[in-house]
Amino acid sequence: MSLLAAAGCLEEGMALPGPATAGADPDGWGGPGPEPADPRLDPVLSGHAVPGQIVVRYRDIEGRKRARSRATLHGTRELRALRSLPFELRAVEPGEPLEDAVRRLSSDPDVLSAEPNARVYALGMERLAEPAGTEAGPDAAAGGDAHRGYQWHMDQIGVEDGWAWSRGSGATVAVVDTGVNPDGEDTPIGLIAGRDVVGGDDDARDDNGHGTHVAGTIAQASDNGLGVVGVAPDVTLLPVKVLDRYGSGSAYDVAEGIEWAVDQGADVINLSLGASSSSTVEQQAIRYAYDHGAVVIAASGNSGAGQLDYPARYSETISVGATRVDESVTSYSNRGTGLDLVAPGGDTGVDQDGDGYTDGVLQETFDRGTWGYYFMDGTSMAAPHVAGAAAIAVALGATGGPEEVREILSVSARDIGAAGYDTTSGHGILDVGTMAAAAAAAGGGGGGGGPTDADGDGHDAGADCDDSDPAVHPGATETCDGVDDDCDGTVDEGCGGEDGTPPVITGVTVGRAGGRMRVRWTTDEPADSAIAFTGYGSRTQADLVTSHQLTLAIRPSQTYEFWVSSTDVAGNASEAGPFVSAP
Repeated sequence: MSLLAAAGCLEEGMALPGPATAGADPDGWGGPGPEPADPRLDPVLSGHAVPGQIVVRYRDIEGRKRARSRATLHGTRELRALRSLPFELRAVEPGEPLEDAVRRLSSDPDVLSAEPNARVYALGMERLAEPAGTEAGPDAAAGGDAHRGYQWHMDQIGVEDGWAWSRGSGATVAVVDTGVNPDGEDTPIGLIAGRDVVGGDDDARDDNGHGTHVAGTIAQASDNGLGVVGVAPDVTLLPVKVLDRYGSGSAYDVAEGIEWAVDQGADVINLSLGASSSSTVEQQAIRYAYDHGAVVIAASGNSGAGQLDYPARYSETISVGATRVDESVTSYSNRGTGLDLVAPGGDTGVDQDGDGYTDGVLQETFDRGTWGYYFMDGTSMAAPHVAGAAAIAVALGATGGPEEVREILSVSARDIGAAGYDTTSGHGILDVGTMAAAAAAAGGGGGGGGPTDADGDGHDAGADCDDSDPAVHPGATETCDGVDDDCDGTVDEGCGGEDGTPPVITGVTVGRAGGRMRVRWTTDEPADSAIAFTGYGSRTQADLVTSHQLTLAIRPSQTYEFWVSSTDVAGNASEAGPFVSAP
């Protein structure tokens, strides 16, 4: 694929004029609308709410059950309910003012609050036409990918320095967006089946292009001679579609997508979306993710405002602004208290690096059905750089929860602008190499001078799956010896035969301290690790080891029931449990 096109993608903090206008705008490039006087009660809401929908927050799950026992709840009809949080989405009778239903619902003794279902967007600016590019960009051979030389943004954050430590294997990143389309030539290798909240099914394919571009920045296939690279190409990528083909969605859909991603064991959640007004259900879903140890990355917004958009303004998120090639903060990037750091977002209005193309973030996606490598800009493009870095931190052992990852990202950022923290650039520009060293140190994997090549096979410990054996390294020839000789995550591929014996699990131990729980067990053959909690979803780690350890963020006062399981390379699985961990 040789097309190099440029597009813009400024998506947060701008309200479309209203649902009718949005539907008539097939490309989704609406303009900003006025702020409503009271976004909780204004029946029109200037496009800030989904017509006829109210989000109800009950005092608790039992309160929701009591309300359901009544024939109707104040003249409204249930549409959907969250599984773990006491929220419901309810429909109002056609033509009824929303504020009337809000007041009725708010008077119910089991209802804590009721508010219109707020809109969120992945808004963009015009898509800039560019001529077709050459098949190979500058310095393509150095990165092994044809267009790597056009990715100034990967150079700005030192992505290859981070790869010397880890490429993210073992971490799961959820892309809560317009979905991810798997049909490109350079599709992330770790892309798995996801969830379509908009359509209510398991087909999370992208019909817009925004989510696919975002996913590429996180985990585009790398070192394959094709296209471009992602920050953490070995992560497991979980697509969650919450925005429709026009890049429009609702706060309730975002919340449902976040809850689902957490229950699937997502370590990192990327939110390249937003709005200028808050939403109770969205905030509580992010709190749910935070409490379960998931790191939530959110774009700061693209209106050039002096305050962050939502959800980036919530304290539980790691908020990200955008930089240009010259490492200055872009004019569109929102500033404000709570901004954590900045990362490349691009500026498609200039060509500062002189490569003949405007300075957007380059990834593979599609534009109106046509696949290619497109330049896009916005804080939507900045956030996934940080999401990929956060996944590398988790993979290196920084499993102490969101605040540990926030600290690692902050202290390792490269300071720009005013000395120290400032509300324009936060703690500075993302630096993946320095961050990886800090994460390895925090996770007990060492640090200091960086990874070493202990077995002298020419591959650093960060990339070599066994740095004690010179015959085992990326690029080695796989032999039928029960070892992953070429470090591709698969043992003895191509050797034939069928393994019908599941791994044997022994020695399960559980320890907990404060807000962390650590579970260890062993298997008699290399296998992946997984834990399934009653009522709390599961956590999986694709590691193919015999000594298993998973560390999870927990609530100190909570009792947990869980099972452990392991799956060998042939797909044979075994399970042990249940186990109970009490305070």
